[in-house]
Amino acid sequence: MRTENDFNSLLSKELKKIEQLCGTVSLKASDRFQTGISDFLIWHRSVGIGIESKFVKTLPKKDGLVLSRPFTGPQRTWLKRFDRSNCGGFGIVGIDSLKTMYVFHHQDIPESGNWSKSEFDKAVLGAIAVSFKGQDTLHVRLLELLDILVTYREYGSYKEYFSSFLDGDDDE
Repeated sequence: MRTENDFNSLLSKELKKIEQLCGTVSLKASDRFQTGISDFLIWHRSVGIGIESKFVKTLPKKDGLVLSRPFTGPQRTWLKRFDRSNCGGFGIVGIDSLKTMYVFHHQDIPESGNWSKSEFDKAVLGAIAVSFKGQDTLHVRLLELLDILVTYREYGSYKEYFSSFLDGDDDE
């Protein structure tokens, strides 16, 4: 994978597989007409989700900035708007060298839209990690991720749900 466009194409292709499996609807949006609109608009199990995706080939070795194209103010605003309208607003950062994408609730994306390497190392401890190694089953892992993203509201707060999920306290 070479670029963010390649990463988005991969996500789009895998989301189409999910559509065929369970009726999830996804739309790859373009901000050509609406500045900052999220890359993906998804309706899964009657809940809407806005996802803005970013991609880097490798993490910086020293404490430089992680993203060459950070989350912009308008992108963060759209994610907040999704959340206020009882949908979820999330950012995904794909890292090619790790074959992993990290999912962040919009509240965990810094105001600057970017992390230093040390900030990112701390932030990923509270994020959900999804491997995109072995792409033949990526759609299954994405489906599990969507299930997590639409059920967190039952806990009253995403932080409470994510902590219980990461701690293994989920009943399922």
